[in-house]
Amino acid sequence: MQTRSHAIGKQSYSRLLLIFLAWTVYGVFFASQSMIRRGISNGFADLPRHLFPWLLCAYCWAVLTPLVIRLTSRFPFAKNGFFRAFAVHIPAAVGFSLVQLGLYSAVASLLSGSGINGFAGLYKALIPEEFHQSVLVYSLIVAIYSGRHLFFRSDRVEKAPVQSEPQKDLASPYLSRVSIKVNGRIVLLNTDDIAWIASEGNYVSLHSRGKSYLLRETMNGMEEKLDPTAFVRLRRSTIVRIDQIQELHPASQGEFEVVLKDGTTLSSSRRYRKNLQSVLKI
Repeated sequence: MQTRSHAIGKQSYSRLLLIFLAWTVYGVFFASQSMIRRGISNGFADLPRHLFPWLLCAYCWAVLTPLVIRLTSRFPFAKNGFFRAFAVHIPAAVGFSLVQLGLYSAVASLLSGSGINGFAGLYKALIPEEFHQSVLVYSLIVAIYSGRHLFFRSDRVEKAPVQSEPQKDLASPYLSRVSIKVNGRIVLLNTDDIAWIASEGNYVSLHSRGKSYLLRETMNGMEEKLDPTAFVRLRRSTIVRIDQIQELHPASQGEFEVVLKDGTTLSSSRRYRKNLQSVLKI
């Protein structure tokens, strides 16, 4: 049986590595700026004193970044969901900022040995001084993810042209392929090549052979059009092709972690547990 680290997949590790690398650059940059601004009295001997707090701040955000990205993908600033996303991300910015400052204070107090009193004092001092900057950092993460998703995604759906309707095989009531408008061309994607499907706001993301394509459709609508003997719904936001499932890892409360043949790891919810058990006869 493959190890868990292998099941997570190389793509997940690459993303995590990229996140920590980006935050390391962030910490080093602002540490050097702080050292220059305050004057270099002892040369590079001053670097650790400036570098440590900035790297600690950066790595606290690195831990939280995947959660921020996941929340942003769930509530994107799309045309039809802008106000909903705005209502979600305003309190989320406050919450994540308080958590980040709390993580920073906890780790700094632990390393300095100042204990709970040191943590409380540092946290109390940081909130009026750094809270607004943490909110800006949260907003920056959301803006970078949203901008990349909107402008730099090579397989994003173009807004101007009208997208072709999904096509059904005349001999079957279910979809055989999907027509998707991608950068001025039409991609005909066979449903046999779709490994899994995820909800992304007002769209669904079709994952096939290492690529993903956006289709304007709801998850309920997509589920109705797919062959139930070939696809199974794992949760409200995920549908997977049954023959792509390689392993199941039982989790808490009757849930499963589902490992696909390409190493992608998905999770099922209790609500759709019977679907999974029925199709796999477990």
